[in-house]
Amino acid sequence: MTRSDNLAKVVNAVLKPNEIISEICLCDFEIKLEATKDFSEMLKSNGRLTKNISFGIGGVKALSKALRVNKTLKVSHMQSLGLGAEGTKYIAEALKANKILMELDLSCNKMGNEGAKVVAELLKTNMSLRRLNLDDNSIENRGVTFLCEALKTNRQLAVLHLSTNKSRATIGNALRVNTSLTELNLSENKIGVEGVHAIVKALETNSTLTSLDLNQNQIGDESAKAIGEELKINDALKELSIAGNEIGNEDANAIFEAPKVNKASTRLMLRYNKIEDGRAVGEALKVNETLRELDLSCNLINDEGIMLICEGLKINRDLTILHLSLIHICRCRRYAVCRSRWSPYH
Repeated sequence: MTRSDNLAKVVNAVLKPNEIISEICLCDFEIKLEATKDFSEMLKSNGRLTKNISFGIGGVKALSKALRVNKTLKVSHMQSLGLGAEGTKYIAEALKANKILMELDLSCNKMGNEGAKVVAELLKTNMSLRRLNLDDNSIENRGVTFLCEALKTNRQLAVLHLSTNKSRATIGNALRVNTSLTELNLSENKIGVEGVHAIVKALETNSTLTSLDLNQNQIGDESAKAIGEELKINDALKELSIAGNEIGNEDANAIFEAPKVNKASTRLMLRYNKIEDGRAVGEALKVNETLRELDLSCNLINDEGIMLICEGLKINRDLTILHLSLIHICRCRRYAVCRSRWSPYH
């Protein structure tokens, strides 16, 4: 009998009468199917467990049966199990009957377009899920189209992560009509100019999305300017991350025009771009009253730009976190940053 099998028996024995434990982590154990069946039987009747981290592909089918009747499990992490489309189907079918689970992590499972289609069908009927992570699942445009159709009618899902897939413009169509999503992560998707413009267009009417991550998406110069224009009038979006998009001075200037008039944004992340001039940043800081965190790390801001940012900091009384990591600042300029009003140098 393996160490993992012994662990499974101990867990099953302990949790059957459990009235205290609410979370269990069984990562990195290859538990055999029979042991998983025992665990699943326990899960059907356990009255306390509210969170699990999954335990191997071999027991997915058995686990899915338990999920149909479990009345307490609210969070389930099933990342990196190699579920594929078939394993995803078992889980999705179970959750059509489950009315309790609120958070599901299926990241890194190679589900592809067919798996995304299964999840989309689930989203059309499930009324309990609030957070869904589908990062790194080889989902292409066709799969994202399925998900978007579901998002047009789903009114419960608040957080969706689709990072490191291959989605493009189709997500913008769903955002035009969806009224539940508050956080969307589309980082590392290479959605390009077309995708960003579709999202910007959707934000003209969407009033619920408050956090958007477009890191490393090759958004282009025109897209950066379009984002800046939208931020001027959007009063819902509070957090925007557009790191790693090769945004230069001109594009950054367009983006930093927005904080001069925007009264909603609290967090703006622009690390790993090509910003050299700090003038637009400094001018925005002089008048903005809502930004609490600004990330300019790993840009090319020169000493003069740092001094201009410092001038803005002397007036600004609202920004509490400023990231300037991996920006070469000479000693005298660093002193100027620290003397602006506090020490924001990270």
